[in-house]
Amino acid sequence: MIKEDIANEYGYVLELECEGKIVGTVALSFDGEPWYDDICNGKWITNGDFLVIHRLAVSSDVRGTNLASEVIKQAEKLCASRGVSSIKIDTHEDNIVMQKFVKKNGFEYCGVVILGNEGERLAFEKLLCC
Repeated sequence: MIKEDIANEYGYVLELECEGKIVGTVALSFDGEPWYDDICNGKWITNGDFLVIHRLAVSSDVRGTNLASEVIKQAEKLCASRGVSSIKIDTHEDNIVMQKFVKKNGFEYCGVVILGNEGERLAFEKLLCC
């Protein structure tokens, strides 16, 4: 899936510059997310263009270094360069670590989206300033 993200120009790897070691990955897309068209038990903050973040993962070797939060900051800069004021993300109900992470990084819980055969996911959105 990560190779497919890269081939589609959505996928990025996080590399430690000084070591050349890959320590994470993320998929960033401005192409929308069809699964997000319908949201249950809530609503999105915005209805316009947005960046969607999928498959954000960092190695346990770098956990606690705020690298994942830096990814969010870079995603916000990417949004600003394109005039997009919203980032959306989803996570599994059992992924408490990710839920805490998105809330810590300014995302608000919006409801539940259903990702086809993958089932329900908790949906979050971050409205970016001006």
